[in-house]
Amino acid sequence: MKQGVHFFIKSTLVILSVLMSNICWSAGGWQETFAELNLDNWSYVLHPQGINILPKPAGLNLINSESISDITSEPSSNYGALLTIKGEQSYLWRGIEALNRVELQHKPTHTRPGQTTTVSWQFLLPQLFSEDTHQIAYWESDKTYRQSYRLQLNGSRMSLVSNIAKSVVIDGEAAQPNTKQALWYLDDIKANTWYTVTLETYWSMTEGRIMMAINNQPQVHLTLQTLVAHDENMFIQLGILRERADRVESIWLDNVKVDHF
Repeated sequence: MKQGVHFFIKSTLVILSVLMSNICWSAGGWQETFAELNLDNWSYVLHPQGINILPKPAGLNLINSESISDITSEPSSNYGALLTIKGEQSYLWRGIEALNRVELQHKPTHTRPGQTTTVSWQFLLPQLFSEDTHQIAYWESDKTYRQSYRLQLNGSRMSLVSNIAKSVVIDGEAAQPNTKQALWYLDDIKANTWYTVTLETYWSMTEGRIMMAINNQPQVHLTLQTLVAHDENMFIQLGILRERADRVESIWLDNVKVDHF
C-alpha cells in the first residue's frame, strides 16, 4: 500500500510538472533571463557589488532531462548572473556576521491564503560550497521578515527546511512534528552543472502545500503551514546567505520564472 501511495504521488507530480511547463508559463507572469544586462527587474538587490551579468559557462546541463544524471540541451539564454560572496564587512547586512549575503529579491503582488505561486530557476556552482549552511532560496514575509521555508546547500547536499510549520505531512505519510531539520534532501549536487529547481507553493496558515522538482523530476510533496500571517505577503530571495566566512564562493543564476494562479 505504501508503495502504491508513493507511486500515485510521484505520478501526479510528474503530470503537474508537465502542466506547469506547458501551461502555467504561457499564461504570463514574471521572468528574468538577464538578457537586458541589468538588474532593474528585481524588487531589491542585496550587495550588488557581488553581482555581475556575464556570458554563462556551458557546464554540464541537466535541464529538462529524464534523470538527474543525464546531460541534455544548452541553457535558454546567453547571459546569467554570477553572484560572488566575500567575508568583507561590505557583504554583511547591517554588520551582522550571521547575515553574510549576496541576493536578488522578487516580490509578487499577492501571496494570500488560497493562492498558489510557482517559481523556477536555473543555477550552477563553479565549485561546491563548503559544508557550512548556505541558503540559496527562501520565502520571507514583507512585514516581520520571517522565513516560511528555504532551500540550502551544505557541500553536495541540497535540503528543504521549514521555519514556521509545527507539523508536516511528507509524500502522503502520517503527520509528524517539524523539528526545523531537513524535510527533503539530495546528496548529489555537482559543480559545473546546471540545475533547474521548481517550487510550487499553495499559501495557507494551516494546510499549505509545497511541491518541488529538479530538472522536471518530482522530489517531494509537503503539506504544512506556508504563510507567516494572513496579512503579510511573501517575497523570494535567491543567491547566497551564510555565516560570515573568509572563503570566496559563487553561484550562477538564470531563467527565473514566477507565476500565480
